Amino acid sequence: MGILDRAGTKWVLLATCLGTVATAHAACTGPQPLVTKLHAHPTTENAVVLGSWYASHKQFDCAVETFRGALKADPNSAQLHYLEGLALAGGSHPSEAIPALKESIRLDPQVIKPHLMLAYLYDEAGRHTDAEEQWRQSHGQIGRAHV
Repeated sequence: MGILDRAGTKWVLLATCLGTVATAHAACTGPQPLVTKLHAHPTTENAVVLGSWYASHKQFDCAVETFRGALKADPNSAQLHYLEGLALAGGSHPSEAIPALKESIRLDPQVIKPHLMLAYLYDEAGRHTDAEEQWRQSHGQIGRAHV
């Protein structure tokens, strides 16, 4: 009889796992004034501030959660999609970041940063043709910015 077969051991393991999940979610406790402001006024701007705070403190899952929550109310925000993509990439989820960055570009193709980040992620994934296309598009945006 293995150690996991003992009575009660499975329940202890389950409780431990659930406690870890609760702790991970509870870790999303940013500065109280920012959290309170977002709850009182759930605007894109407030989500950007709190989500950016999480990202700057390497709490990427919390940043993603904040940006995705804001996207429910403002799905056409290119900025929120871009920040979601950055947080996913920062949290070691580059393949999940690509759709968010592509959506940001679709919504506002003139912004350079999403093109650059997408090119970088494509390059890292070995998708050099796709990366080159994004580099070209970002270069075209730079040329237009100087006109």
